[in-house]
Amino acid sequence: MRTEPRVRREALTEEQRDKTKWPTVDTASLDSKDVPLFERRRAAIGDYVDGKSYRAIAQVHEISRNRLWILRGRFFAKHEDGRMYGERALVPRVRIKKYERRADLKARPAGARGGNSGALAKLFERFPEIKEFIDDLFLKRRKPGVVHESRIPVKAIHKRFLDKCRAAGITSSYPFSTKWLGIRALGKYLVRLAHAQTERAITARYGANAARRYEAVGEGMSATRPYQCTQFDGHKIDGEFTIRVKHPHVGEIPVTCPRIWLLAIIDVFSRAVLGYLIVLRLEYRALDVTRCVQRAVAPWKPRAFTIPGLRYPERGGFPSGVFPQLGWAAWDEFGIDNAKANLADVTLDALVSRMGSKVNAGAVGLIERRAIIERLFLTFEENGIHRLPSTTGSNPKDPRRQKPDKAALRYDIRLEHLEDLVEVIFAQYNTTPHAALGYRTPLEVIEHYFATGGEVRRLDEADRNDSAFLYIRDTRTVRGDLKKSRKPYIEYEYGIYRNEVLARSPDLIGTQLVLHVNPDDMRCIKAFLPNGTDLGVLTVQAPWNRTSHSLETRIAVNDLRNRKMIVFTEMDDPVQIYHEHLGREALVKKRARPRYEKHRRELETATSLPTASTLESKWHSETAVQATPRRTVTY
Repeated sequence: MRTEPRVRREALTEEQRDKTKWPTVDTASLDSKDVPLFERRRAAIGDYVDGKSYRAIAQVHEISRNRLWILRGRFFAKHEDGRMYGERALVPRVRIKKYERRADLKARPAGARGGNSGALAKLFERFPEIKEFIDDLFLKRRKPGVVHESRIPVKAIHKRFLDKCRAAGITSSYPFSTKWLGIRALGKYLVRLAHAQTERAITARYGANAARRYEAVGEGMSATRPYQCTQFDGHKIDGEFTIRVKHPHVGEIPVTCPRIWLLAIIDVFSRAVLGYLIVLRLEYRALDVTRCVQRAVAPWKPRAFTIPGLRYPERGGFPSGVFPQLGWAAWDEFGIDNAKANLADVTLDALVSRMGSKVNAGAVGLIERRAIIERLFLTFEENGIHRLPSTTGSNPKDPRRQKPDKAALRYDIRLEHLEDLVEVIFAQYNTTPHAALGYRTPLEVIEHYFATGGEVRRLDEADRNDSAFLYIRDTRTVRGDLKKSRKPYIEYEYGIYRNEVLARSPDLIGTQLVLHVNPDDMRCIKAFLPNGTDLGVLTVQAPWNRTSHSLETRIAVNDLRNRKMIVFTEMDDPVQIYHEHLGREALVKKRARPRYEKHRRELETATSLPTASTLESKWHSETAVQATPRRTVTY
C-alpha cells in the first residue's frame, strides 16, 4: 500500500526543481554496499526532474515506474526540520514515517517478552484522554482546580498513568502485561514530548528564565572589527584580603576586607580586556561604572608592583597603552545587564552624550547575551583567585574554601597584592592565544586590524580629561538676602558655595544656575547661567574646604551628622572626623572595612585648599554648556 504522497512533475515548485537546494547525503558515511543503490536512486530523481520519460529512466537506472513513484513521493515529502527530505529519503532502509502499530492490544501472560512495539502509541490512540492527562502533568498545563508539582518526576507520572489506565478499565493488557508496567516506553515518550515542545517543557521543568536563556543561546552581540561592540559587567571577587586599620592604642593592625568588586570591559571582536576597576564597596554604583569606562578609554600606563618579581608579559598590557591610536578611543556599542548602576543617568550620560555610544541593556536574566565577559571572569577566578589560600571558592561548599579570613591574615595577602594580580592576569589574557581568534592573541588581532588600514573613532579633545568625563550636571537656585547682609550663594549637599563674581551679583538671587559637579572633589563646582554663560568656579566655605573629598563622602558625613553619630563645628575638619569614625567601625564591623579602606586611599591623595587660579585651570576645558544628544538605549 502506497503511503507517500504523489507528486506530479508539473506541480513541482522552482525550489523543488533547484538541485542546489536539495538536502544532500555524505556517501562516504554510508555502507559501501548501499552506495551504488543510493547513487542510482539519486540519478533517477535527477532525470525525473529534468523531464526524461519513465521508460528511459527505467532502462538507464533499472528502477521501475512504480518504484520511481514511491521514491519521488519520499524525496519531496516534508521533513520535521521544515525542508523536504531530499536525498535523505533515498538512503536504503531509511524510514520517513514513524512506526504505527496496527494490531490491537491484547491480554498477554504477565512478564511475556516482545510484541509490544507501538503499544503505548496505540493506547493513546484508543484513550486520548490518558495522553492528554500525561501531557498536562509533564508540561504543567493549567486546568481548573489542578495544582501541579514544581517538577514532577517520571516515576510519579507513571503512577498516575497506571491509575488512569485502571480507571479506563484496562486490567490485563498493556501496560500491565509488561515486566516494568510500561515505564520505559513512557519515559521515551516524555523525552520526545520535550523535544517536540522544547520551550514549553523547559518552562515547566526548569522555569521561565531557563526557557529564555535556551532561546537566547547563540544570539549574543557580534562584531566585525575592534571597538565596535564591548561588554561590561561586575564580579564579586572570590577571596579575602587584608588592609591596615589604625588602632587608637597599638597602631595599625591587619584585618580582612570582604566584598571586593571587579568591574571590567572587554572588546567582543578581539577579546581584549580594555580596562577594569576594583571597587571597595558592598555594591558598586553608577559612578564606579563611569570611572571604569574612563579608565578603559584613557591611555594605559604600567603599574608599579608591590609583589617582588612580578612583571608584565613581553609586549603585554592593555590596548590603549600598547597602541597609541587607541588612546581615548571610543566604542560604538556597550553591552550591559539591567543593574540599576548600569542604567543610571550618570552612566548613560557618560556613554551616550560624551562617547557617542549605543547602550545595549539586553533582556533581564540573560547572561548568555554577554557570554564573553562572563567567560572572562571565570578564567580570571580559575587562573588566579581560586589558586590563593585565601579564596572563598565559587560557593560555600567549595572544597577550596579553607578558612579564607585566617589564611589572608596568616600569609598577609594584602589588597595591594590583589591589585597587582588583577593587572598582570588581564595583561596576560591580552597576550594569550584564543581558539576563537584562530589561535592569535587579542593584541595581535588589533595589530592586524591597524596593519590592514583599519581605524577607530576617538573622543574629542574637550572630553579627554577626568573632570569633563566624570562630571555630574545639576541645577541649584541662588540664595541670599540683602536685608540680612547675606551675599548671594548656592547650597549643594549642605555646603555653601560662592565666588567673587557671584558675591557681587545680588541680581542673580532667585536665578537657577547650571552646575558641573566633579564627584571626586566637592570643594569646587563649575557654574553657568541659564543662557549658558560661564559664571566661573564656585568654592565651598568652611568646614568643607579643608580636605578634598568625594560626593559620596559628603553625603555619608551629613547622614551621620543628622543621626547624631558624629559632631563637628566650622573649626573642625569633617573629613578627618569621618575617617576616625570609619576606623572605629572597621575594628569591630567587617562590612565597614571596604568603606574605610576606600576613604583612607582618598585621604592619601587629598590636597590642601587650592587657590582660585588653580581651580580655574582645572576646569579650563569646560567653557560652555554642551548640548546633550538624545540617548540611544536598545533592548
